[in-house]
Order: sequence, then C-alpha cells, then structure tokens
Amino acid sequence: MKSFSAILIFVNAAELGSFSRVALAMNIEKSTVSRSVAALERELRVKLFRRTARNLVLTEAGHIFLESAKKILAELNETQRALTTQSDEVTGTLRVSAPTEFGRVYMGGCMSRLLTEEPTLSIELNLSDDSPEELSHTNDVVIHIGEPPDARLFAKRLARDRYVICAGPAYLAKAGAPQNPYELERHSCIGADRSNVWMFKGHSSTVVTSVAVSGRFSSNNLGVLLEAAVRDSGLVCLPLWMASSSLREGRLHTVLDTYEVVTPVSDIHAIYPESRAVSPKLRLFLAFLSRDFESAPDWVPPIAAKRSD
Repeated sequence: MKSFSAILIFVNAAELGSFSRVALAMNIEKSTVSRSVAALERELRVKLFRRTARNLVLTEAGHIFLESAKKILAELNETQRALTTQSDEVTGTLRVSAPTEFGRVYMGGCMSRLLTEEPTLSIELNLSDDSPEELSHTNDVVIHIGEPPDARLFAKRLARDRYVICAGPAYLAKAGAPQNPYELERHSCIGADRSNVWMFKGHSSTVVTSVAVSGRFSSNNLGVLLEAAVRDSGLVCLPLWMASSSLREGRLHTVLDTYEVVTPVSDIHAIYPESRAVSPKLRLFLAFLSRDFESAPDWVPPIAAKRSD
C-alpha cells in the first residue's frame, strides 16, 4: 500500500458517508478523496463502497476492510505516541561546563541532587575558566558568571551574584570592623593593591562610593583568598556563594552589611547556542538549576530571564 493516507481517507469516508464531508474535514479536494478510494479499491481488487444518490454505503468487503483499517490506524497512533514519549524522555549524557571555583564549591553538590532525581540522566561536569564561546562548542550548556559575551549565545539568567566584605573573627577583634566604606583605607584588604577600588552603595540608594584599598597579599584564585581571610590576614571581597559555608561555620563574619558591594559582574547565566534546539535533558537541567538556586538560602533568589525561553 503506497501510504497510510489512503486508509485514513477510507475510514473517514466510511464514518462520514460522503466524499464531500471527508474533503471538508481533511481540508483536501473532493477529487483527491475520490481518486484515493478508487486507487485503494484497485489495489485490493474489491469494491469498498456502493454509491447512492445521497451517500456512500459500505459493501461487505468494505465492512471487513474497515475493521482492519481501524486497527492499523490505532496501532500507528500508538506507535507515534510511544516515539514521542521516547523522544521526550530524559536520557543520555549532558555535558556541562562551569567556572573552576564555582563548580568546585557549588556544582558538584547540585549535580548530585539532580542525578538523584533523574536516574536515567548522566552528567559530565567540566570545570574551566575558558570563554563561553570556546566552551559552547564542546558542551551542551555553559554556566557563566557575568554578561553573555556573544549575541549568538542564548543566556538564561539564573541568579544574582552578590558579593560581601568579610574577615576572620580574630582579625576583626584586633583591627575592628569598619563602620563605613572609607574606613577600609586603614585596613589590610586581601587581594587588593594600591590600584584596587572597591565600590559600594546603600541598599536604598543609587549613589556609588568608591574607596581605594590596599593589602599585603593578593591572588588570582578565589579559594586562596578565602583561605587567607579565614586565617585572619585581612578583609576580603568575595562572592556570597564562595563565602557562605565559612560564614555559616563562623570562620568568617561580614562587615558593612548596610551597604551593597557594586561589581561589574552581577549575574549567573546558563549559556547555550541560540541555534541549538533545547533537548528534553537541557530543558530539565535549566528548570532544575533555577529551582536549586532559588532554594539555596546562602545567596539571593534567581531573577527574571533577560530574554524569554
């Protein structure tokens, strides 16, 4: 049989009793319906309908074929549903990239929670500080802190990346806690030299206060800066996701809580090529990550996406 469309037309004709009604229901020409039924009859070498002045009447052979035709269409529909369900099933491996420190601190535990919920999913987590453009070629999704650098990459904004100023309790007991940003000038600020400027604004203000800070120790690694602060080497400016564990444990204390730290990097994004279709596993991953970020009490809830998904 050349196609299932002929069977579908035949079943509709048997149920509707008119070629005209079939043409209207299927949005095709009446001549197409007539030719399809005629071709089916030639192929089967039987007459399926008896034409009357007002409608179509099934012949005995037509009744027999109708029963089989309905079973064929039902099986076809069931097969289509099964294939659709299979295509939407979350299976296989999702390749995820994240910044090195963020991945080490947060993504490992986050991915373990996801795998517990989704036993048929596998995750390949790659930690790298390369550019999102480079990473998007070899990963399904890239977690990026900062503004999306390429318009060809779609960015789903997941959470705000808040920063805090903190120090170890022994340092604060010795040097005192600054009461306003200008008092930072007399403190040892880890990760800063004479050229560094820390910026602040009041939580209900748009006025930005800039303060030049300095210190005796600097590093390009957040983990090293955190450890130095825990060991009471001075004040440090860290992302809240990085400092939260030490803050909970009392190894660090925040200062200047009535001010908001102003940084050029303010958001955490999930990035993937805009031309790439969103697979079920990627869609599930993005939804899970949004929920997981929102439930993390240590940093602020997620914010609205920059562009609709």
